[in-house]
Amino acid sequence: MLHIEGLSKRFGDKQVLDGLDLDVERGETVVLVGDSGAGKTTLLNIISGLMAPDSGTIAIDGVLVERADGGGRVSVPPRFRSIGYVPQNYILFPFLSAYDNVAFGLKGRLQDRDVSRTVDSILSTLELEGVAHLRPGQLSGGQKQRVALARALAIKPKVLLMDEPLSSLDVGLRGRVREEIAGFLSSFKTTTLYVTHDLDDAFALGDRVAVLVAGRVVGIATMDELLNHPPTFEVARSLGLNCYLGEMIDAKTALIEGTRLVVGRTELDGGSDALICFRPDSVKVLDGESEAEGNVLTGRVISAYEGRDVVQLSVNAGMRIECCLMRRQYERADIGPGKEVKLLIDPSDIHACSRPSPSPASLHV
Repeated sequence: MLHIEGLSKRFGDKQVLDGLDLDVERGETVVLVGDSGAGKTTLLNIISGLMAPDSGTIAIDGVLVERADGGGRVSVPPRFRSIGYVPQNYILFPFLSAYDNVAFGLKGRLQDRDVSRTVDSILSTLELEGVAHLRPGQLSGGQKQRVALARALAIKPKVLLMDEPLSSLDVGLRGRVREEIAGFLSSFKTTTLYVTHDLDDAFALGDRVAVLVAGRVVGIATMDELLNHPPTFEVARSLGLNCYLGEMIDAKTALIEGTRLVVGRTELDGGSDALICFRPDSVKVLDGESEAEGNVLTGRVISAYEGRDVVQLSVNAGMRIECCLMRRQYERADIGPGKEVKLLIDPSDIHACSRPSPSPASLHV
């Protein structure tokens, strides 16, 4: 449905997109994740026609809408691309009601009767009938977000683009609105490219997740596949995994900064350089003198970031290990910065693959 090939864009000396390739299938939601400044918003602006690429092609439903190469320039105007766009700041018209904001893009395309029918239907689907007469300044953050989504969907786009639409919402509201969006996208079956830096969005919304690094998509798969079998160092790093460069002593044992770990998932032989990864939530904190089978490491807590439900620990156990545990467990265990802890990592949760080349300067991210 959405096919992007060789897309590049430079701003001055900065190469923002560098030969990017991406395909989104019909009815699929692909969540694009990447660090700030990775080029996510630039990509959406080029797809929507608001910005021109330096090179590359874009096709929507088999129709070429952008080409910047030796074959001649093609650039279909934004209004003819059949794209719905929900920008980060929503950009609602402040002096129009929610109803009129949604109807705005339909005027001139449909007769008044059809505009009313379309707007009433989508406001009902998104549960906005009760606030249709209100202006944006009178709406909550979640309601504004849904009005922006309604406006984008009202034109029945072939492709829906969403640029971090939850970033301005508070933590409690983000979770509720995220669930709503997941339901709406499932109902409308619209081909969607959703940009975020929040991995919770990727878990909840993406049929597949694409990781953007240095202007290219370096990995695309389901979130579970990427977490359990990261194809590259960059993907592992972007997904927040414990990630190390080491070597395999034998087919089951990795050596990382002088620490040995039994690895449950690898196809490497002894003597191979390796990228070793495991998820922070696979690291268990043992109570007191508990005995356990697996990789048991003793370390000292470097820092503890206390969230509402989960506490993220950084532990020096011969190598820096990030782990997370429920807040109640953290409080009962009486552990914190400077305290000694015993960690357990099941070998089945550790994945080792070939070391990327060239090797990153840092051994752990």
